[in-house]
Amino acid sequence: MYKDLVAKYDKNDYLFQLIISKLAENVGKSFSISKLANKIISVYKTSKPTITDYVHLLSMPFIVHNVFRYKKSFVQREMERKIYFQDNSFITQNMLEPDKSRLLENLIFNHFNRSCDEIYYYKTHNNLEVDFLVKYKDEFKAFQVSYSLNDYETRHREIRALQKCMEEMGLKNGMILTYNEQGVEQTNEYRIDIVPVWKYLLEK
Repeated sequence: MYKDLVAKYDKNDYLFQLIISKLAENVGKSFSISKLANKIISVYKTSKPTITDYVHLLSMPFIVHNVFRYKKSFVQREMERKIYFQDNSFITQNMLEPDKSRLLENLIFNHFNRSCDEIYYYKTHNNLEVDFLVKYKDEFKAFQVSYSLNDYETRHREIRALQKCMEEMGLKNGMILTYNEQGVEQTNEYRIDIVPVWKYLLEK
């Protein structure tokens, strides 16, 4: 960080650390640079252009990766994004207790980042969100990442969003990656496989 960012670009190391901390709190959540800037400006004297510049620079040494919403319009894609980290340790550094859901989603992102041609997140027309829409060899696949589906509301939300994404994208199969749960949700039109992350990664 110091060699590739602070020293090379003559930047403020404290501001970098502050931005990284705020980004780590929001792994897997969509946000705009403008909203991020407002949060940081409330505790540190800086400007939106400066924060935009710093967020951009964080991707240079691969500390963070941007994932944009799947949209045909470039301008619409750039309005909001998600941030994932190259290493899970950036997420745990300021935690009192580990957020296993965020760590799991960040781990899956890094797998897709190594193996897929394109990575997006997806929002349906009725504003339901799917964690990953990945493209590999001209084929799209939709994924949700959920540490556990034991809670009925969580299970219903994840399946409903995935089915709607599949409907809009013309996909027949989707997948929910969990910590250690397995199963199948089958309808007349769609099949959703529920697979433990460890099993999915070993098979890949």
